[in-house]
Amino acid sequence: MRRSLRIAVDLDGVCYDWEKCARWLLDDKYGLCIRQSTEWDSIKKQVTPTQWHWLWNEGIDDYGLFADGDVYVGTKQALQVLSGLG
Repeated sequence: MRRSLRIAVDLDGVCYDWEKCARWLLDDKYGLCIRQSTEWDSIKKQVTPTQWHWLWNEGIDDYGLFADGDVYVGTKQALQVLSGLG
């Protein structure tokens, strides 16, 4: 009997470079030059509460935070390998 393999994949920040898109959106909207993150809440520490709220509301709904960015190099191939395992 062949057992199936279940794999859970965290997409944002693991497969998808949401921070690159977030930095671009914040620059486009507010003219901010956000440094690349060195810790999980790095972007939040560099913006105002209003800007953070905008990113997680209009940034997602109207500007494509999770629709228009890029996946990390090799992501597609890695997921295909995992998929082939079971």
